[in-house]
Amino acid sequence: MLPYIKSLTISSEVGLCKPDPKIYEFVHKKLNPNGHVWYIDDQEKNLKPAQERLWNTYIADQNGNWIEHVNGLLGLRGGFI
Repeated sequence: MLPYIKSLTISSEVGLCKPDPKIYEFVHKKLNPNGHVWYIDDQEKNLKPAQERLWNTYIADQNGNWIEHVNGLLGLRGGFI
């Protein structure tokens, strides 16, 4: 998975928490403006600020269906995440 991760932000290190829009803006500034952003979270309330930045959002469901979906987007088989 590491080759696909371009940004990892730990809220306690930057002093911001989701769903505060400031943390999304902090991350957005680190990203390639021409790239695709996939944002995955286990809480629906945290998806809206990401969607407002036109990021692709996915809910991390308890059954793990999101893993199969993301693996498909990455063209991976057999579970990479």
